[in-house]
Amino acid sequence: MQARALEAGYRHIDTAKAYRNERDVGIGVKRSGLPRDEVFITTKLWNDDHGYDNTLVAIDQSFKKPKKLFY
Repeated sequence: MQARALEAGYRHIDTAKAYRNERDVGIGVKRSGLPRDEVFITTKLWNDDHGYDNTLVAIDQSFKKPKKLFY
């Protein structure tokens, strides 16, 4: 799905821990061949991940999933 959206010109992809699509978005962006800095990706926290310390951990976990695939 991400590949088709990127081929159509989309450059913003929304992810979320609840959607369970962070890893797949990373794969789709990498396969697209687009430079990573041309794609804007957002994600959202799960309800249990709110609060300062929990938020930092959740962001780090979310960032690592696609990062392994982008760089």
